[in-house]
Amino acid sequence: MDSFDKRIVRLLQSNSRISFSEIGRDVHLTSPAVAERVKKLKESGVIKGFTSEVVSRKLGYDFEAMIKLNVRNSNEIESWLNGRPEVIAAHQITGTHNITIHLALVNVDHLQSVLKSLSLFSEPKSSVVLNSLGEMRNLPHADFITW
Repeated sequence: MDSFDKRIVRLLQSNSRISFSEIGRDVHLTSPAVAERVKKLKESGVIKGFTSEVVSRKLGYDFEAMIKLNVRNSNEIESWLNGRPEVIAAHQITGTHNITIHLALVNVDHLQSVLKSLSLFSEPKSSVVLNSLGEMRNLPHADFITW
């Protein structure tokens, strides 16, 4: 990735609906040049897709929860995850548990149903999200991180 690509990615992260011509004006490239770069960024896997952020409460979900599990093999739970539309994200993690699942839930009965279902794999540990302190951020290229 060169400096043009990094700037294009940053612009798309802040507004995935921005036009190629707007990006071109900002980075000083033609619209077709931007389109070609975006195509290559998609093909190389830098850009997975273009999405819209939604508010789960506006879609009928009352709350979100994080559930941790300890399973022997993550393949055991993959089909469960793929069949559950309320799953926001799932990750393999280090520590006492090796799977964490972020869910949007309609009510407490919904949470209890999910916990019962997950108990087939492991004893689930749940935490209800009270407030989000930070949502998806625009991730800068690693070259811009100092540590």
